[in-house]
Amino acid sequence: MSAAGFTDVEEIDVTESFLAVARAWQSEFLAHERELREVIGDEWEERVSDRADMIRGVEQGLLRRVFVTGIASDREGASATE
Repeated sequence: MSAAGFTDVEEIDVTESFLAVARAWQSEFLAHERELREVIGDEWEERVSDRADMIRGVEQGLLRRVFVTGIASDREGASATE
């Protein structure tokens, strides 16, 4: 972000919270399989598989979730909020 001209760049790692939510989401998705299959049909398997892959990736340290913020500068170098 700094190379793109942003200043005051901050990164907040929310991976653990994201993983907890992803696990809960998957659990509830599986618990309501019958109802969800009626609504989304064959897409159900793909969603379950994709979410399981995502959870595994986070657990293995291959994926993480972060919030990144920064202040954009205009072309003259002044802050865009000035």
